[in-house]
Amino acid sequence: RPWTDKASLSWVSVDGNAKSQSFGFANEYKYTWSDATFAFNAGGVRVNTTTFNRAAYGPDLNNVTVQQSETTATTAENYYANLRYDHNITDHLLWFGSAAWDRNVPSGIDSRTIGTAGLSYWWIKEDRTKFRTDLGLGYTKITPVLDTPDFQDSFGTWSFGASFEKKFLAASSFTSNLQVTDSLKDSKAYLGVWQNALTVSMSTHLALQVGYNLTYNNSP
Repeated sequence: RPWTDKASLSWVSVDGNAKSQSFGFANEYKYTWSDATFAFNAGGVRVNTTTFNRAAYGPDLNNVTVQQSETTATTAENYYANLRYDHNITDHLLWFGSAAWDRNVPSGIDSRTIGTAGLSYWWIKEDRTKFRTDLGLGYTKITPVLDTPDFQDSFGTWSFGASFEKKFLAASSFTSNLQVTDSLKDSKAYLGVWQNALTVSMSTHLALQVGYNLTYNNSP
């Protein structure tokens, strides 16, 4: 069939001197024509951490009262949604248009929207190995959690992207995607997102995945 859809869920609970709970979800949808591809992906992660503060009071070490207080805070919260359309110019060269939205309140971003258009080139396009780079121009609009003086909430951007996929063994694959977006007003205000995943299929519809994602904002 011309379309595929992959969904993933994760939940991690840690207990001890400090407690934390992490919940994550993601969905990737792709539709392919003979000369074009449409992709939509969305997801998020939220981490709540509880810390314990203990204090002892009393006249001596043999007669003390221990008091404990708990503080729970959201230490990480990030949600995103991305749209992208690719259309072939040649077998290796194509043009694309994309729109991206994300929300990261602990980092001070209530909403960030990025629109981009540009060109892509397949350097390697084989059944088991694929490598592609992108170069585009776009526009960014940011709504901060707190308004601050001299904050640039909208600006033109240029972006560079790289996508790598390697299939090995019978049912395993590794993917790595890098996206760097920089402001045309301030070259120091760049944003980098690097996503990596190792996927091992367990059945026709079920797979185990281990991932590592890194986001860096040089001028938060």
